[in-house]
Amino acid sequence: TEPVTAPTAAPAEVTETAAGSASTANDDESDAESDDDDTAASTTTTVASDSDATGPDSENTTTTTTAPPVVETGSTLAAVNAAQWSSNVSIQVTDTSFVFASNGLPSHELPDQFLIPSDGNMPPFSDDDIDADFNIANTSELIVESPITEEITLTPVYSETITLTGLSTIGVMISGVPLFNDYEDQGREFVALDDNLSLNGVYFIDACNGHPLASGNSYHYHGVPYCITDTVDVAGQHSTVIGFLLDGFPVYGSKDAGGVTITSAELDECSGHFGATPEFPEGIYHYHLTEDRAPYSIDCFHGVIDYTSGGPGGPAGGGGGERPDGPPPGDAEGAGAPPADGTAPDGAATEGAAPEGGAPPEDAAAGQGAPPDGAPADGAAPAGGPGGDRPGGGGGQGPDFAAAAAALGVTEDALRNALGGPPPDFDAAAATLGISITELQAALDAAS
Repeated sequence: TEPVTAPTAAPAEVTETAAGSASTANDDESDAESDDDDTAASTTTTVASDSDATGPDSENTTTTTTAPPVVETGSTLAAVNAAQWSSNVSIQVTDTSFVFASNGLPSHELPDQFLIPSDGNMPPFSDDDIDADFNIANTSELIVESPITEEITLTPVYSETITLTGLSTIGVMISGVPLFNDYEDQGREFVALDDNLSLNGVYFIDACNGHPLASGNSYHYHGVPYCITDTVDVAGQHSTVIGFLLDGFPVYGSKDAGGVTITSAELDECSGHFGATPEFPEGIYHYHLTEDRAPYSIDCFHGVIDYTSGGPGGPAGGGGGERPDGPPPGDAEGAGAPPADGTAPDGAATEGAAPEGGAPPEDAAAGQGAPPDGAPADGAAPAGGPGGDRPGGGGGQGPDFAAAAAALGVTEDALRNALGGPPPDFDAAAATLGISITELQAALDAAS
């Protein structure tokens, strides 16, 4: 069968304005002309796309970007400008931040079907009767638009204090979809990629290390999104930027300097380190998604962030599940689960143009790009042996839903049903219960 793609959306222009005021893609030309003294000439940029894809990014789309008069080489703004955003993404820039907006549909192809947990079925899945506890859903009938709007700082600041990431959006990716952390549960016990499984060749997590929520909302990644990296990375070079975490620091695939695959043990507790990248040749703190073992994604922020939608802390751990050996059966586009050896699926594009970029956005005189005392340098393993001092470390319990429900003034069944999952959908749960995400998270945190 032909690979199924997500529902299509009209291409969106990527527009940025001088002096930091955001503009829409349909700004009147006369308005632009009236600002000639303040605004640099427009430049035309082609948004990268896979010529074989048939989804929202199926055609190359030419977009017009009105750049600020001066964009400091190596700044986060320069990296945002250089990122190969898909055509269903719009970027607007202010003096201090950029606003990412998308319909939430991935720009790459998807498998024909996904394996979806039945209602009430929670991880781990290792002891499940797969035939009874899972359903096979047709992608064309499952995946729905899940609009995303995130405002992210252009001046990220490294913090010695980490902030744990939660079970919802922790960053935005150039394909138009969110990045999630490793876990499928509030207790941070079950790693999604380690709890992957299949039924009749249909997988819970696909070859791009992504899947939707059971509702069909919020297709997201839990690891290296090969459908992106195979397109934008250049052999023998450091990975190209594929997104930004909500704290403003850039996200990359698994390739370090010289195209060498970096391992989890070489990164700090948040899967990051300081070093040069194509967009920041003078060096910046940045995150990597890895292939060798958990954490495959990013489980804490090392940047200053006001984070009100994160999940509670808790021990990390393995998953289990009935995982098949080797890559999944599927078509030439690699539908199914990620290959066991971490290589790209057969038939994926292997080459792409890397954007130019430069140094981090801090003052060069202040030593930009240099790690603070105690932080690991590029390629250096953190203290504490393999994996470093990562949050958690075995065992663990989820929150007491009865206590959380009592604190919120609802029944336990109402709370569980609103959360859904796995993983839980905090935005939908808060809306269903008529409370804020902050109130919901505080109750779950207190009950953990």
